[in-house]
Amino acid sequence: MQPGSQDRLIRGEKPVEHQSLDLLAAETNPKFLPTHTLLGTVTMPHAGKQEQGRACHDPLESRDASLKHSLARGDVDDLVLGKAAALLPTEVVELRMAGGRVGTAGGNDGVAGAADMQPPLEVTRPDGQVTEIGCGWRLSHAIAPTVAPSAAIVLHGTSPRHNSIDKAVRLAREQYATLGVDVDAAIAALSRIPISLHCWQGDDVTGFEQQLGPPGGGLAVTGNHPGRARSPEELRADLDAALAVIPGRHRVNLHALYGEFGGARVDRDAIGPEHFHNWIEWARERGLGLDFNPTCFAHPKAADGFTLSHRDAGIRDFWIEHCRRARAIGAAFGAALGTPCVTNVWIPDGFKDTPADRAGPRERLAASLDQVFAKPLPPTHNLDAVEPKLFGIGSESCTVGSAEFYLSYCITRGKLLCLDAGHFHPTESIADKISSVMLYLPEILLHVSRGVRWDSDHVVTLTDDLFSIAREIVAVGNPSRVHIGLDYFDASINRIAAWTIGTRNMLKALLFALLEPPAIREAEAVADTTTRLVLQEEAKGLPFAAVWDHYCELQGVPVGAEWLEPIQRYEQEVTGKRR
Repeated sequence: MQPGSQDRLIRGEKPVEHQSLDLLAAETNPKFLPTHTLLGTVTMPHAGKQEQGRACHDPLESRDASLKHSLARGDVDDLVLGKAAALLPTEVVELRMAGGRVGTAGGNDGVAGAADMQPPLEVTRPDGQVTEIGCGWRLSHAIAPTVAPSAAIVLHGTSPRHNSIDKAVRLAREQYATLGVDVDAAIAALSRIPISLHCWQGDDVTGFEQQLGPPGGGLAVTGNHPGRARSPEELRADLDAALAVIPGRHRVNLHALYGEFGGARVDRDAIGPEHFHNWIEWARERGLGLDFNPTCFAHPKAADGFTLSHRDAGIRDFWIEHCRRARAIGAAFGAALGTPCVTNVWIPDGFKDTPADRAGPRERLAASLDQVFAKPLPPTHNLDAVEPKLFGIGSESCTVGSAEFYLSYCITRGKLLCLDAGHFHPTESIADKISSVMLYLPEILLHVSRGVRWDSDHVVTLTDDLFSIAREIVAVGNPSRVHIGLDYFDASINRIAAWTIGTRNMLKALLFALLEPPAIREAEAVADTTTRLVLQEEAKGLPFAAVWDHYCELQGVPVGAEWLEPIQRYEQEVTGKRR
């Protein structure tokens, strides 16, 4: 097979011409790894489940040990090594199966490519037998740039599970096509929508400051499931575990109390980008974006429930400076990572009982915010958002930063409004608010949560409300105008699973919305409300789950509930040992 257009060049070098098998086997410094070489097959553990395996090209003893370990764990697919691979001075290369893509793990950027094999290919195995690989197999290659230019070739076979997914999505494509829906276009659109994972789910809103107090601000984390992250390194490792089983490329949302302060007590009005350097490098290595939040709670100067609207000018000034520094940190994130950081301001300010003066605190809040935002920042680096709330614990009678206050502020100051799914009356849905506020605001921020009778911040599940929120995001015509973040904290279950469940459900709801038949809108446009309702109900029975499984496979993450197995193994080996 000739190297095709899908093959990716290594370090920008020109591809070599088509070579014979013997020539490639003898070459010790190939510039291009064609997909037609003499192959030796070794067993790869759990490749079909998108697990990791190792190919040791160096000492035979080391390679044998690695292969024995692989064999002991079982096998789904094959790892295929070039005939001369063992002769090349290559260190251990960690490979990750990813839906036809292979790259190095541990933060190294591997160079990967793939080519679908149409005609059968004869492969000579070490035992001398010739195996014919027919259509449907995918041959991928990867090269680690930090080692000699040799590589393992991964032969990703068509397992029975893949065949069933492929068959199901082909039928789904046909069914959706009859309704005017392009499945592949929907998948492509979904792959461009990032979700911002909230770091505080991983440690129960504890952070890494010298502890200044409980969360406060009406926040309450319940549950005592073992495994809470106790350090930035543990939290990043836990996020890696979650992101490994979530399709797509996403973002991580940080609060100011998650800086790395080296054991020193750095007060909130003294934080800077240097305290988040490791977060920036971690995100850069993984191609992630970062979002940010000033932390206006869990501090002695927030103990009475007031911050930016406080009657004490000294306390107001403290929080103004904290928010200014948070914006600078957000801008540093955006400049370093090439994607704007959304820096969102939420404050707990409010009255437990009926206030005599509602206007005064709101006047002070508006003036404080104007000072926070006084310095212009490039929108390519930082986007400012503010977040309203109906009520909180200790602020049941009046919340200074109400929905009306912040909507007016955003329209007059050109800021993003954050709509949190739990910050309104329990019978209200932010789905109905999206199209309204976007008539007047170019972009908005969503915090997707699930309230049970109040702002309880339960893990996001696939509810009617979530489907409605996702539909409105898509219906605005340009989902990039909506920045989607998650905001909940549940310590009663595995915290990594909580991230995974919520993010995958948000993506499922978005896919469902992207697959909506256009005839639904067309019926409404001609006032045919009967047909609209019929089509809306029939759409609920369309095979969107088959498309979701296909998307997960394309993205190289586990399909269905298979993602739970690596999370449970991680809990057994890592988080379960934390005390």
